[in-house]
Amino acid sequence: MRHRWRLVGRGLDVVLRCWGGGFEVASLKVAAVGLREDIDNLWGPPAAFRCVRCHSLKSRLSGVTADAGQFFETVEPLSAVRAANAILQATRLQHGHDTVTVVKSRRVCGFLGGQPDTRSRRFVVFRFSELLGCFAGCMNILLCTMRGLTFKLDGLPIGGLMSRIAASCVLAWQEACWVASELRRAACGFHVEGLQWAQLAVCRRYVDDILVISRCFCYSCLVEFLRRCYTVKFDAEPHADTLRWLDIVVSMEERTVGIKDTLFEVPPAWCVQQKHLRALLAGRMARYQKLQLSTEQWQTDLAHCMLRLVYQGFTRHRLRNLAFTLWRPQFSYMIDFLKSFVCCKVFIATAMGFLSLLLLVLLFLEGEVAAMGWQGPGRWKSYGSYNKHYQQGGYNHRSSEGPQVIRVELGENRRRSRSPQKTKKSKKSRKSSSSSSSVSDDRRKSSKSKQSRLQAELKALREEKAAREEAEREKAFKEELMAQVRAAREEMREEFASSTNVVPTPVRSGTATPRVPASGSQGTSATEFSAAHRLIIHQALGGYEGVKSCGSWDELSNKLATETDDDLKALYKSVIKKGAVPKSTGAQVCKIVTHFQRLISAFEEGN
Repeated sequence: MRHRWRLVGRGLDVVLRCWGGGFEVASLKVAAVGLREDIDNLWGPPAAFRCVRCHSLKSRLSGVTADAGQFFETVEPLSAVRAANAILQATRLQHGHDTVTVVKSRRVCGFLGGQPDTRSRRFVVFRFSELLGCFAGCMNILLCTMRGLTFKLDGLPIGGLMSRIAASCVLAWQEACWVASELRRAACGFHVEGLQWAQLAVCRRYVDDILVISRCFCYSCLVEFLRRCYTVKFDAEPHADTLRWLDIVVSMEERTVGIKDTLFEVPPAWCVQQKHLRALLAGRMARYQKLQLSTEQWQTDLAHCMLRLVYQGFTRHRLRNLAFTLWRPQFSYMIDFLKSFVCCKVFIATAMGFLSLLLLVLLFLEGEVAAMGWQGPGRWKSYGSYNKHYQQGGYNHRSSEGPQVIRVELGENRRRSRSPQKTKKSKKSRKSSSSSSSVSDDRRKSSKSKQSRLQAELKALREEKAAREEAEREKAFKEELMAQVRAAREEMREEFASSTNVVPTPVRSGTATPRVPASGSQGTSATEFSAAHRLIIHQALGGYEGVKSCGSWDELSNKLATETDDDLKALYKSVIKKGAVPKSTGAQVCKIVTHFQRLISAFEEGN
């Protein structure tokens, strides 16, 4: 049932995208696409530091970000249903369809149109009336239960399958009405003669978060625009030179678009695999490309990300392994910078400084650690008791019975302290312990991924080599064929000159052999065509032997007419690859002969 409601919501989403009204962006991926270009295309008044509406002082570029925090509590279900109905009617008048087809896939995919009542496993077709009825029913489900208590809520349902669609319909319809009504904008003081609203302000909205940037209005007027355009109250952020919207940072002074500095927190280093860190960095790099950041911006943010990993306990060796095992062809220049950064002296000094701080903390607690019963260098009294303490207390847990115990193991000292008798294990136990190690698993997975990547590159190189060899063979075949044609032509010219005692003259550019009509017509020429012509037709028809006995175009037409329907159809398709095959035999023969006459004429004119 939930899947079916999701398909209804996707159908309304497809209708909204095809309608195209309002300021909404479809997803975070396209939120910043073309933002710089839209800002550069804004109209600027002659007095750049004066507001067009209130004539107060302002900066050259003004902007505001706001969100409708109480949207679902203040909007009535009837208003959402009316807005959805208006959008459906506008889409029907604009595109001429009253149905929408939704493809069953992971992402929103569909198109307007489709045959109603169609049953398929790959897609579903909705009528606009069905979408409106489902939407109205979902918006009017306002009952909520808490144990034995049932009560009715005000406004729209929050967190439902169509909550985002409801917000989009209500706000998008109000935005479309504002843009379409010049009288309303003029009455509010937001109209400039001869200019559209897109030239006055850049407006982008994701659900209920909106960004407005303008060159001709000040901050106060932009806040007033939000109050006049929408019936819902928007809470505007304080006036600032830098706007933060979603994960985008827009600088008003420098007119640049950047990415928000996120203080992300990852789990402890001992429970994070390398593949998760690679996915984190790859997603961050993909966002850099979507926002079209400058080189300095993405390099700074990427360096900050690596330093945060250092401060959260990741070793320099592990981060270097992360940089050199990460590979995405589209992020090659970013990965090269990452490799050079993790190998530079500044990064090494930062990492070593963090490790020195950790060592000082361990030395400070050395007295407490020694009092808890160390048996030897790098050995704990009871390994099972440590695991029990770890499982009960968890990470960074302090026991109530005594001071916190820190387990420090030094690999070299631990291996030296072990005697041969104590370290003697069976092959089975060594195999199980090695297979359970997370480090060996990471190395094994990285080696497998490297092998698969190398195999894919080898396969691509082989395919490229095969395609290049095929092109070279085809080129050599064409050159050989042209050489044979030229040799046959020269031979026929010499025979003609010796029989008539006339010096052979080359064919001049611009002359062409007369075009002969197809077989069956009274005007067909009976002149014999040369051996070169027979060779060209023989090669073009895939080694057709019937042309060798033909001495004129009429004989060729008659020979083709005697072929069976299937053979003649195959010959026709080998010569004329585009278009349908004529039904009659005479039409097929006529087109084949006419095609060769044009081909030979063009060939002789070119030479």
